This record gives sequence, structure tokens and C-alpha cells, in this order.
Amino acid sequence: MRQVVQHFPLLARHRPACLPLPARIRNLTGLAEQAEATRDQGTASAVLNQAALLASDTGAAEYAQRLCRDQAHIFLASGPLDGPTAIRALEPIINLGRLHTRAGAPDEARSNLAHLAEAIRTRTEATIHGVTISSRLVVDDLGRQEVLAWLWRVTLADGTRTLTTQGRWQEALEHVRAHRGIGNRMLDGRQVAVAAHLMLQDQQAATALVAATQAGEPWENDVTALLAATCRQATVGHLSEPTVQHLVHLGSREHEPGRTVFATRLALAAHAQLRAHPVTAVAAQHLQALIRRRVLAAADGYAAWDALAHLPVTGPETSALRELVDLCALGRGLPTEHRVVLDTATAIAADTIRASLR
Repeated sequence: MRQVVQHFPLLARHRPACLPLPARIRNLTGLAEQAEATRDQGTASAVLNQAALLASDTGAAEYAQRLCRDQAHIFLASGPLDGPTAIRALEPIINLGRLHTRAGAPDEARSNLAHLAEAIRTRTEATIHGVTISSRLVVDDLGRQEVLAWLWRVTLADGTRTLTTQGRWQEALEHVRAHRGIGNRMLDGRQVAVAAHLMLQDQQAATALVAATQAGEPWENDVTALLAATCRQATVGHLSEPTVQHLVHLGSREHEPGRTVFATRLALAAHAQLRAHPVTAVAAQHLQALIRRRVLAAADGYAAWDALAHLPVTGPETSALRELVDLCALGRGLPTEHRVVLDTATAIAADTIRASLR
């Protein structure tokens, strides 16, 4: 069961592919130049957010932290801010929390997230991850409500993830309940609640949640179907032939560009369910081969990393996946020549933000 639920929650958010490092840096440079030409604060912020993520992906954690703090200070020096701009000011602070989670300090990240939300709610000064946030960050009540609504979504998603990645399912369930995050559709809060009940061996509660789920977008319905199969397997101990075929279908389904990681994780969860039973081994092998081919075709380092972490280490395609991860420099360090180019791109983005705040 753990091998299946570890992939949840599954959310089909669009995210840029993790391309080979030179291409990724070229794209960021182009985005920085676009932000400068259009004087677009949002695009410039995206450059800095993505640059910090790139640095973290390569293992340059201190550089990533510096980028986040510098970005936050640019915005915070210009307060008070309207709602959307205040959110952009806080994005790098949220990213600092994610860096802490990656570094093995998820409880600190979750605690700081709660502290930040309370500071905004009560209009008090706070120091979060070494960055001081003024009590007058937001210019008016309307903007403050925008920020708090955004922080609620972040707290639900990031706070829950800090618990599920440690296998603390009871606390994760309490967290989504406390933040009124279960909802009626199969979004992250409801997925976590179902997974938590399964891990706590309360199949009846998990099954009831799945059965009462309101239909949503096609990808949500796919996740609901996958969790329904997981509940049935947990209850009766085996998979029927129609369920096996449906799992293969779910794992094989094509998804729109920008959802490669979601599609890969959905397929990996289906594969984990099939792989758990000898009688479904052939179906698992079929899905396993399809996942590898699809990830290699997408050339997405994040998806390749996931595939290597969760699929058997066999066959020539495994070597190709490793090569893709190496090309993307995931955990391999940030070479000096690439860092110099990244410094230039982030400087352009930072200057664009400063100009927009004058």
C-alpha cells in the first residue's frame, strides 16, 4: 500500500519541463530578456523563482537561498504593497521553506509557514527564514484577504507534503481537516485524506470518501478511479481483470504538454498497484516499458528522476534515463560557466522588478 500512496497527492499543474541544463538556462535567459523588454514584473519574478529552483535541483542550495532572499528583499523594501505584488514578495519566502524541506527540515518549514500566515492575519512583523516582513506589508484589507487566501492554499499543499513525505499520515489527515481542505472534488486535500485512511487501515472511510467525490476535470476523475481501485484492492486483497485493464488504461493515457510529471506519477502509482501481485506482473511490465518510453520522449528530467526512483533497475532504457538525469544536472552541481550566465539573467530580472516598483 505504501508504494502506491507515496505518489499522492497527484495534481495536474502545468510546470516547465526539466530540460538538459544548457537548454534550461537558455530558456531562462530568454525569459529574462522578455521581462526586460516588456517591463513585466510577473515574468521577472518567474525568472527568479525558476532560477532558484534550478539552483536547488543541481544541488547548489546556498546559491538558491541567496537568490530567494535577494528577491524577497527587493519587494519588501518597497512596501506596503497591493495584494498581487505582496504575493510575489512572499513567493521566494515560500520557496525558502521548500528548500528547507528538501534539506531535511520539513517541520521547520511547516512551522514557519504557520508563523507567516499568522503574522499576515494579525498585521504583525515576523522574521521567516531570516527575512523580516513588515507588519505593513499589505496596503489594505482587500489585499490582505488575497494574500491570506493564497497562503491558505500554500499551507494546505506544502504543509501536508511535509507530513506525507515522512509517512506521518495521521498528522497529515489532521492537517487537512484543520485547514478545511478536504473539499468535495479529488484535489490535494481529499486525496491525502483517502491515502491517510488507507495507510491507517480504515478502508471503509477511504472507500466512502472516494464514493462521495464530486466529478471534476478529466485528470481528477482519473485520480478518483485510481484511488477507487486502491480501495477495492485494500478491501478484497486482489484486482479483478477489468480493474487491471483500467489501471493500465489510466497509466497509458496521454496528457497535454506541461503535465509530464503528473502523467508519470499517475502511471507509477498504477504500476505500483499492479506490481504488488504476481498475477498482474505482465500488465505491470507493459506499463513499466510504456512509462520509460514516454519519459524519454518528453526529455523531462523530473519525470526521469521519478521513473528511476520507482521502477525496477533493468533494461537499456534505464541507462538512457540516467543519462537524461545527468544532462539535466539533477544533484550534479552547477558549473561555473552556467552560473555566470544565470547570474546575468537574474540580474536583469531583479532590475526589471526594481523598475516596476518605482
